[in-house]
Amino acid sequence: MEAFGRHLDILAVSCDSFDADVLRSFGRCTKAGVTDHIDQTKQVRDWCEDFGVVFKMNTVVTAKNAHEDMTHFVRELRPKRWKVFQALLLTGENTGENETGRDARHLEIPHKVFQAYIARHHADEEVARVLVPESNAQMRDSYLILDERMRFLDCSTGSKTPGRSIFEDGGVIAALLDAGHDEAMFYERGGEYEWRKEKILDVEDLVDSCSSVLQLPSITPLPQEVAAEEAATPNFSTPTMNPSRLNWLNWQNRRGALPGCISKDNSGQRRASSLTKSMPC
Repeated sequence: MEAFGRHLDILAVSCDSFDADVLRSFGRCTKAGVTDHIDQTKQVRDWCEDFGVVFKMNTVVTAKNAHEDMTHFVRELRPKRWKVFQALLLTGENTGENETGRDARHLEIPHKVFQAYIARHHADEEVARVLVPESNAQMRDSYLILDERMRFLDCSTGSKTPGRSIFEDGGVIAALLDAGHDEAMFYERGGEYEWRKEKILDVEDLVDSCSSVLQLPSITPLPQEVAAEEAATPNFSTPTMNPSRLNWLNWQNRRGALPGCISKDNSGQRRASSLTKSMPC
């Protein structure tokens, strides 16, 4: 941190509990059952403050820690942003048939329990200012996730379904068609925020800025010959995209009119849209 802290804007640390017994149940302890997770979290916070790095904390709420009141500890740690996630089940990842044999069904909590956890911590004004909750509905489709083969993973059906690799024909633009990304939810959950340490704002200001209307770059019209070609092509909206449109989209991307995403509109049709150059976190 001393050597590279000046190059780092924000550091996120996972801290799901401040109860030693709960931490042991998560496996955050030595073989002898000793846990120093809390002390380590405080040490990282101190390093962030010493070397000018914004400290962020992430918490996943499960059946094991949903009863906790972390208000005192959050006030003590003073994170600039506290992301609180509702435990999410994904088939093939942490439930159902999967390579690791994970089964997290016993950790799942209903939405009302998650909301009670959020309300408990919203009761403290200082904590409420930094708290950013994410329910299952907000989280599932609003992230862009790449696997080791550089394929976007579509979680919209309740599992991580890989699409095309960004190294295949069409590149990133085509691969994004398989991502199942919910751009509107990305902004709704506050995914775009000022993360640079010299300009970072309070979460209240960040949420307000995310709700404003975005001024997107203009996109030049689709050439008439491409539109005519698509009109004559059955089932154009399938993932195998018209090569002529892919060429047009890639050109738009190079000129900066498409900073990065193709998503679905309210009718379910695929459309070109915009992702700003922000930190989705």
